[in-house]
Amino acid sequence: AGALDEAALALRRPAKRNPSKPAVQDKDERIVEIQKLSEKLKGDRTKLLLDTVREESSLRNDDSVNQEEAPKKNLTLLVYATHTGTALKYAKTVQKNLDGEADIVNIKDLKVKNLLSCKRVFFICSTFGLGRPPREGEAFWTSLQRQAKKSNKKVLDGVEVAVAALGNSMFGEFAAFGKALSETLIQLGAKQLIKTTTLNCEIGRKYQDNEFIAWQKKVLKAEGKKIPSELMLSQIHDKGEGIESACCIIL
Repeated sequence: AGALDEAALALRRPAKRNPSKPAVQDKDERIVEIQKLSEKLKGDRTKLLLDTVREESSLRNDDSVNQEEAPKKNLTLLVYATHTGTALKYAKTVQKNLDGEADIVNIKDLKVKNLLSCKRVFFICSTFGLGRPPREGEAFWTSLQRQAKKSNKKVLDGVEVAVAALGNSMFGEFAAFGKALSETLIQLGAKQLIKTTTLNCEIGRKYQDNEFIAWQKKVLKAEGKKIPSELMLSQIHDKGEGIESACCIIL
């Protein structure tokens, strides 16, 4: 699966232009080539991931959801899915402003049934490759999709969720994973606490940070916390760190 993503991302690198062709024609042919290969990679990757999950499911504990078995707790969870680290930094910032009254979990360590013990779950997620989750989020995402397909029950009834979807609007499937995650959680019965919010890095990190701060204020309000008079951008990033963006190439 990783190799398919790398192949797709490689297409973003500028190709050598054929001097015998007009620039516009060369560009149009490049776009068509990318679209065709993107669709093929997307299909192959999905099949590969599903096959892998089927094999792994026979080797690990069952992740089936049973509402009756899960104890209800007044727990707030901050789940991050990151590729470059920005989503984790955002999660830590929220946790700090919640006075530590929320647990941070890497999406790779999360199971669908874990959500049943939560009152509220805030997801901060980037998009990677062909509109997919970061690699560490593949197992949870596939499990959540499988749960949505196999049952019409509202297994997440009583759980409140909010998703901050990081991405770059210059790509066709802007923040695609975060948006799809939110839709699937709601399909499974979760209540949307805050409208799905996209955090766009196309203009730059400061713009993305400002969108995050606006979303964080809604989180603090939902948790009954006092909103600080000033939420400093400098508290989020260390100097010189990169931007988390969607790496989609679907046009």
